[in-house]
Amino acid sequence: MSKHVNQENNRKKKRWMLAALILLLLLLITSCSVTIWSIFFRDTTTTLAPDYAPQEIDPNATPTPDSDKEDEKLEQEQGGGSVSLQYTQDVRADLSDGMVYFSFTNPYESNQDMVLQVVVKGKVIAQSKLLPPGNSLSKLPLREGVNLSPGGYEGKFTAAYYYENGEKAIVQTDIPLTVKVQE
Repeated sequence: MSKHVNQENNRKKKRWMLAALILLLLLLITSCSVTIWSIFFRDTTTTLAPDYAPQEIDPNATPTPDSDKEDEKLEQEQGGGSVSLQYTQDVRADLSDGMVYFSFTNPYESNQDMVLQVVVKGKVIAQSKLLPPGNSLSKLPLREGVNLSPGGYEGKFTAAYYYENGEKAIVQTDIPLTVKVQE
């Protein structure tokens, strides 16, 4: 009887060891799969605003009515900058014409150029070229490779600022917004 009990205990130990080995093997396969996916297949592309201001003014920029004022710039500290922004928080992305529609103004009172981005879920879906003070934007082309489904998204405007010498300022502004995507 004792021999039979020992054989039964050995079988149970072998089953538990086999189950533990299978479980460890499944965990190893899962972790390897996740690692391979994160290295090779996950889309980690984000577009950064350039370190130096683009030379080209955005072709969609339009002068604002106050752009001819000469002496009404905001005050700034030596080596600093000052901006004033006007915008709406509703953005519409139209997949049929590949454009993103909104209202954003860098008023003449500002003393820094900027580059504007529309960001959804950490991805830049539209980015301007240079937007100098006294200009506004109402549309930008949807970036190539952006894959959005119709519906509503939480997003943000990101405004990167540039000094007179074209160097990017340390400060940038993130403005929460709602992006409605339609076909």
